[in-house]
Amino acid sequence: MKKTLLLAGAALSIAITGSTEASMYVEMSPYIGLDYSYSNLNMKHGMHKLIENDYNVFSANAGFKVGGYVGLEGFIERASIAKYRQANSKFSSNHWAAGADLLGYLPISEDFELIGGIGFGEYKFFAKEVGRKTYKDAAHGVRFTGGIQFNLDENWGVRAAYRYVDFSSSDRNRSNEYTLGFRYNF
Repeated sequence: MKKTLLLAGAALSIAITGSTEASMYVEMSPYIGLDYSYSNLNMKHGMHKLIENDYNVFSANAGFKVGGYVGLEGFIERASIAKYRQANSKFSSNHWAAGADLLGYLPISEDFELIGGIGFGEYKFFAKEVGRKTYKDAAHGVRFTGGIQFNLDENWGVRAAYRYVDFSSSDRNRSNEYTLGFRYNF
């Protein structure tokens, strides 16, 4: 996880600083954002009996657009704790993730942009049976994003997106995420 964040940060800082000559010709626009997502995990086996499938997820992100059409966005997210019962046991579960997405922007009007992207994230899952031990699992996921952004003015934007996350290995098969968030452009 720390390696993923370190690599994403290094790529972001290299791309932002770039060469002086290149930055004279290409507009780079940094931004930050906050998102709410509803996430639905599709489980394969193993921990599927211990981890809830539906989560409310909150994420913070930072990124930049290059020339208005391409961008790189780093994210860190945390799911709310889900509490539920199974048979005679009480459980709680949650997850968190971090990674980066490469995004493409297609302006469809002065205020609207279509967004498409592909990215990579590292996900950590936790489940606890009350009075017993905590179960942990980790997975890497390839993220595919599609959405739309409405730019309220030069600085503020509202983004709605759907994200499909394909987990390469672990007890999860995939996740469907429905996201609504804000962006502040510097």
